Amino acid sequence: MKTYLGNRLILFFNQLLTTYYLLIALTISSSVFIELSWENKYYFGLFLLLPIYANIWVYFSFRIRFNNYDEIFMRRCIVYGSIIIYGLYQSYHEFNKYLLNIPFEMDLIDFLLYIAVFLYLTIDRLIKELASDYERKKKEFVGNAS
Repeated sequence: MKTYLGNRLILFFNQLLTTYYLLIALTISSSVFIELSWENKYYFGLFLLLPIYANIWVYFSFRIRFNNYDEIFMRRCIVYGSIIIYGLYQSYHEFNKYLLNIPFEMDLIDFLLYIAVFLYLTIDRLIKELASDYERKKKEFVGNAS
């Protein structure tokens, strides 16, 4: 178990590098949508591509095969972490509007509850992934030691 953290950090950076493929797919899709000058309502489809591409990136490799458990685990952690960072960033800016008396589109209590639920669910998923992976690796280590 001494190398668990080191192995996971190496895996994290290796998988982080593969987000390049995800960004390429999003850039090409965005370019197609923008160049075709579609009506605004069709741009919603572009936003639907983000979770679709993210799931494809998590579960499949560039060679159209399923990723192994470790790759899926780390890619899910990257996605959950990105969602947490974006959610915190966006909610901070929305809350700042409220503090600066800029027109705020939501009731403050509803907004704070929305943020609390959002953060709870995403942080819960991230911690569950980390805990499950640690327990799995711990069992593998104990099994290999006997």
